[in-house]
Order: sequence, then C-alpha cells, then structure tokens
Amino acid sequence: PTGLVETETWLQEIGKYFHKEDKAAELIQQEKARFHKDLGVLRPFLAGKRVIINTLDKDIAWLVDIIEQAEMVLQAINIFTLIPEDGKGRSEDNLGISHRPGLTMKKRASLTEIEEQVKEAKPQLCLSFYPLELDLPGTAFSTIPMVPRAGVNGALGIVKEWARLLRSSKLKMQSVKLR
Repeated sequence: PTGLVETETWLQEIGKYFHKEDKAAELIQQEKARFHKDLGVLRPFLAGKRVIINTLDKDIAWLVDIIEQAEMVLQAINIFTLIPEDGKGRSEDNLGISHRPGLTMKKRASLTEIEEQVKEAKPQLCLSFYPLELDLPGTAFSTIPMVPRAGVNGALGIVKEWARLLRSSKLKMQSVKLR
C-alpha cells in the first residue's frame, strides 16, 4: 500500500484476517496521527501550489490522494498513450481515480504535446513517470516512482521531496529577479 488511504485499507484487511480489528484500528489511528502531523509541517510549502501529472496507463489514486491531502491544486492529468486502445477498456479507467469529479484528464499522443500543455499551464510542480526536458522558470519537476515506497512513510518521503523542490524553485526565481 502507498499513502494513507491504501495503508488504512490494508491494515483493516489484515485486522479482519487475523481477527485483530481492535489492534488494526489502533495502528490506523497511530499512522493517521503521525501522517497528519508530518504533513502539517510540509503543508505551508505545498498548499495552493499548482500541479500537473503526466502519467502512463497506471493507477495513481495514491498520488492524487496525497496532492489533495497537501491542499495542492491539481490542474490536469495528461495520459501518455504509448499503445492505441483496443476498445476493450479506457486508459482513464486504469488510473484508479474515475470516481473523482472535476479532474481534467486528457490523452496525449506525444511528449511534445505534453510539453506544450505544461508550458501553457505553468504549474509550480510537474510530476511525470518519464523525465521532461523543459526549462520552465518557476516550475519544479519530479518523477513519479514506478514502484512507490510503501505505507505512510513512502508518501511522506515523496511529499518532502516536493517541498524541497518547490522551495529551491522559489529561491531560483528570486535570484533570477535580483539579476
């Protein structure tokens, strides 16, 4: 499991399997408290920041969850379609986020198309499963791990990296303005 929601579900299932629901509930409360405490420290660096996700046909529910929990603004999700769809399923359905109204998701056929959209939207944080070679002042770039770190610690580690990138991106912008 990755992130708070998946970790909570996982602990509940383990608690049921071993008939230790009370112990699982206790662990969930501990994890939630620690998660919210640690995220609270990082939130001032993240809240309100605009984010774009560039993804493949892969479940990113955990990623959208952590963006929402950090109170960031998810501008768009670009789905890079490497293989044409066969009509049996939609790539959007594989993202694990189809139940979230208001999310802008768009299929993109090329990296050039994605880069143009990112340049136009000017997010403060651009997350991708593949590196984008863009020089976009004011935008920090980070890759999305193909195999994210497990549990609450994994999600918090990723969020700490975003906060560091956003702080350094802001400092770079300030130094450019001083010149």
